[in-house]
Amino acid sequence: DLEAARLEADTSVAIAGKQDFSGMIDGGVPAPQLLKIAELVIHGRVAQARGDYPEAATAFREAVAIQDDLPYLEPPFWYYPVRQPLGAALLLQERPDKAEREFRQALEQFPNNAWALFGLREALNAQGDASAVSEVDKRLSHARVGTREELSFSRL
Repeated sequence: DLEAARLEADTSVAIAGKQDFSGMIDGGVPAPQLLKIAELVIHGRVAQARGDYPEAATAFREAVAIQDDLPYLEPPFWYYPVRQPLGAALLLQERPDKAEREFRQALEQFPNNAWALFGLREALNAQGDASAVSEVDKRLSHARVGTREELSFSRL
C-alpha cells in the first residue's frame, strides 16, 4: 500500500520536526536519528515497490550511514540491518557484486542472520559462484527455521 507508506513517512517527518527529544537524547536515545532511519527505510521501500531500484538504494544507503553511527546497545537501537534492503535493491539493479558486499557487512554485524544469508546466496548465485552458494546454503540451513519460500527480496 504505497499511499499508506507515504503517509507513514510524512508522519515520521512531522514527528521529527515538532517534538522535543532533548530528554531522550540526554538519556542516550538517538531519537532523531531513529526517526530519520524510519523515514529513509519507508522511502526506500516505496521506491523499491515502484521498481525504482536506484532511488531505493540511495535511501537505504543514507539509512545505513545513520545506522552505522548509532551507539552500540544490546538490543540495538535499530532492530535490523538496513544493509539487507540495500543489498536487495542492488541485486534488483543487477549489481550482485555490490549486493554481496552489503550482505557480507550485514552478516559481520548480525552473524547467522537468515535474511542476510538469503541475500548473500542470491548475490553469489547471480555471479555464478556455485561453490560459494553451496557454502552459504549450509549456513542458511542452520540459521533458518521455516521454509525458504518465505524468503523474498520484498521482505529483505
